[in-house]
Amino acid sequence: MRKRLLSILLGLALAIPAVPAMASSNASDATESQTAAPVVEPVGDQTFKGFLSAEPTTLDPAKASDNYAITVILAVYEPLVLIRSGADGKIEYEGGAAEKWDVSEDGKTYTFHLRDNKWSDGQPVVAEDYVYGIKRAVDPATGSPYAYLLEPIFNAKKATAKAVGMEEVGVKAIDDKTLEIKLENATPYFLGIMANSVSLAVRKDAVEKAGEKYGSEADTIITNGSHKVKEWVHNSMITLEKDDNYWNAAKVNFNPVTLQIITETNTAMSAMETGQIDSVTTNIGEWVDKFKSNANIEHRVIENPSTFFMTFNTKDKLFSNEKVRKAFSLAVNREELNEVIFYGNNIPASGWVPGNTFVGENSYRENAENQLERLMGENPDPKALLSEGLTELGMDPNPEALSVTINLGGTDQWFKTYGEFLQQTIQENLGVTLTVNQMEWTVFSDKVQKGDYQIGYMAWGSELAEPYAMLALNTSAADSLGTGWSNAEYDKLVNEAGMEMDEAKRFDLYQQAETILMNESPVAPIVFSVSNTFTYKFVQGLDYNPFSNVGYRQGAINGR
Repeated sequence: MRKRLLSILLGLALAIPAVPAMASSNASDATESQTAAPVVEPVGDQTFKGFLSAEPTTLDPAKASDNYAITVILAVYEPLVLIRSGADGKIEYEGGAAEKWDVSEDGKTYTFHLRDNKWSDGQPVVAEDYVYGIKRAVDPATGSPYAYLLEPIFNAKKATAKAVGMEEVGVKAIDDKTLEIKLENATPYFLGIMANSVSLAVRKDAVEKAGEKYGSEADTIITNGSHKVKEWVHNSMITLEKDDNYWNAAKVNFNPVTLQIITETNTAMSAMETGQIDSVTTNIGEWVDKFKSNANIEHRVIENPSTFFMTFNTKDKLFSNEKVRKAFSLAVNREELNEVIFYGNNIPASGWVPGNTFVGENSYRENAENQLERLMGENPDPKALLSEGLTELGMDPNPEALSVTINLGGTDQWFKTYGEFLQQTIQENLGVTLTVNQMEWTVFSDKVQKGDYQIGYMAWGSELAEPYAMLALNTSAADSLGTGWSNAEYDKLVNEAGMEMDEAKRFDLYQQAETILMNESPVAPIVFSVSNTFTYKFVQGLDYNPFSNVGYRQGAINGR
């Protein structure tokens, strides 16, 4: 995603049903959904008690990249396009800030017709606000981690590379209520990009007034979503309140929304057990069993479009070698790790692109090659492979003389257990001494951003239901995961796939790109995420689809 920060910290306790990290759809048509949000009768106090398992890095839509920040951002800013679960369980587009949109016959021009909406200070929202927000994210001076998602927009990629001026980017306001966006090529997933946080409107006067502090405090931002930030007590609590200026305020029930910041997993679980929070996601066996046995709690199993993975710093001498990276990847028994660490809840990874991603109506993962199985078949002895890599580097070929460090972005007991498992696995299968450094997420993010690490570990949820989003993370222009890896053929395949309208050809391009990525192994996918989500039954009408971005816009408390 970028050369800045990182994304989703591995979360065993997340603020579901808060807004998912990002959103999109696998549908290819450009029609507005007619699916209505479920009708729920609000009864009694409408306080929704959620939580975040880490402090948001910023509430600036152009600069945010972690799940915690984007959860709040998508609640307080209004996307052009909302995504809801359709009647058949699939995701559908619905007008958010845009009441409707038109698409040119060649698929290269989108015209969004805006609703009457207001900012939290009462000023009307106009098309120029979206022009400013999008161009600001494209502008290289901003350093937006998601700028690459906007590359389908005409001249956006060139502007980010400083090859053309910002005035050449294909976004303009026809009038206060009409936004026109021109694309380089027809893009099958473009509406999904418009549902993403990087496409949000931002008030120019607020940004200029706050400067670099924009998004760092509640009083630096002006918002236009269903809720606004009432209070942000850092590392403690974010409180959102319903914004009566919101265009659909009459149908918004949750008020206020309290988001405690709880970094310790067991503390969060205990808070759920005692009713201090209303919903959690956990795969920890004892808590899963406990919540499932509570008649007042509803249980859902959700397959997330998320990959948990190790990342290798290819600028480090050791991990500049492909065979070394591949050896460390193949040394991990994913089935055993899933059983021991994730209590058997997740799915052992078979490639980089997770499940619940589609090319048209076809599941990518179900139809694509099992990349990890192929690699293991080609390299049945990871220790011998590592020794070959060490020899190529001019180092001692004996892996037992090697010491390597992995950084983990969490300090609680779960991460400690995970680190100990990896130490034992790497020692047994490679003979290598693995040192584990546990640190807070913000420290971890900074180190990876600066290339100050050897191995990292994190999770990433796809911004789009298309494989494009996950694959584009590793392109040279993005270097989103801090690996420093670059492959021109990979870049070419991903870029071609992003503009290929023929689904069969697009699938083939995605699979070719994934094969290159797995062959060179700058990343080592470990498991695909499956969530056990528990919500008190008095919380009704939420949208649990992992691509939904409606957040607290729908749902209600019915008799807490």
